[in-house]
Amino acid sequence: MSENSETKHSDAVDIVLRKIGRNMVLFQQFESLLKYIISNSSLSAKSSQLEQPKAKARKSTQKQTLGTLVGQYVENILVSDVDDSKPDPETITEPYFSFRFRINPGDTFREEIKTTLSKLVIDRNQLVHHLLPSLDTNSTESCD
Repeated sequence: MSENSETKHSDAVDIVLRKIGRNMVLFQQFESLLKYIISNSSLSAKSSQLEQPKAKARKSTQKQTLGTLVGQYVENILVSDVDDSKPDPETITEPYFSFRFRINPGDTFREEIKTTLSKLVIDRNQLVHHLLPSLDTNSTESCD
């Protein structure tokens, strides 16, 4: 390999790794944001027991895949009918806290969001499960 082709190859590897790394970081940030939103989107408990459901919600999202998180977001946060009020507990002996976060974007915009998020999951899976295993950093053509 000549010095010029070595430099070209090195530049190609640097560019592709930088782009992959940037996208991986963005996907991870998006996944973390979804986990936060989903695990904090609702809470109902007595004031003395607030930490238990919060910890349970965090734990339940911790090992979820991006695809599962997107599905939960679409089904539980982006809802057509935001009037999902639950009855209060029959006996309240101490302060009781109940909170629920929902967005009603309308059916058309909800479908657009759902389609966009599904494509994002497909792109992420393509990168992680198909591009990375087939990438040959010893080949300039593969990097290109």
